[in-house]
Amino acid sequence: DHNKLLGRLAFQNYDQIDPGSYLVKPRLEAMDAMGVWAQICFQNGGVTQVGSLLGLNDEPLAIAITQIYNDACRERMDESGGRINCMATLPYWDKDLMNREMRRIVELGIKGITLPDRPERVDVSSPYVGPDGGISPFWEEVFDICNATGMAMNFHLNTSLDANSAIWDNLGFDQKLPIHALLHHIGCSATMSNFMVSGLLDKYEDLKIGLIESGMGWVPFWLEGME
Repeated sequence: DHNKLLGRLAFQNYDQIDPGSYLVKPRLEAMDAMGVWAQICFQNGGVTQVGSLLGLNDEPLAIAITQIYNDACRERMDESGGRINCMATLPYWDKDLMNREMRRIVELGIKGITLPDRPERVDVSSPYVGPDGGISPFWEEVFDICNATGMAMNFHLNTSLDANSAIWDNLGFDQKLPIHALLHHIGCSATMSNFMVSGLLDKYEDLKIGLIESGMGWVPFWLEGME
């Protein structure tokens, strides 16, 4: 009925869900009604997250799931006439696997990828900045490809900090929601700041970085603070 249900994370069955949330045609109709031409979509949870993939303890299966998801991104983009653009994911626990899938994503024509703000949290990954202060060799090809092709590197709202660590214990779910939303602005601000001071943007002058689902009202005062 187009009303949000606070305090509930999911519906029990598809009959309760607006078809525009999972089917392309009604989604495009809803976008037309809102005057929205295109959308960017993200895998927001579930088995495509790197922790879930590693938790399978089955690398061939994890790679297959990653490729199935990225193929589906291309299929949805084609079905929507380029109006629904899902961001690809990478097997960024292994450099060679990641670079191979990155090259395949470029061939698929997908417009962007989703990355972790702090990949060093994945035990087998590496920070973006290497010990010498330059780009880590682990990530160099991914950054090179994005810089050369214009493919966007997207960082979702909660990838740089754990919002729960700043919220009081014993608050209810509804009470925590607005604080989470506020702290996600801070998370995106931190991601932007890290890139600004890292020196990576001097090397990759054409890099496109997306800070996703946290508005932009925080940008002026954060830039002033960084200055």
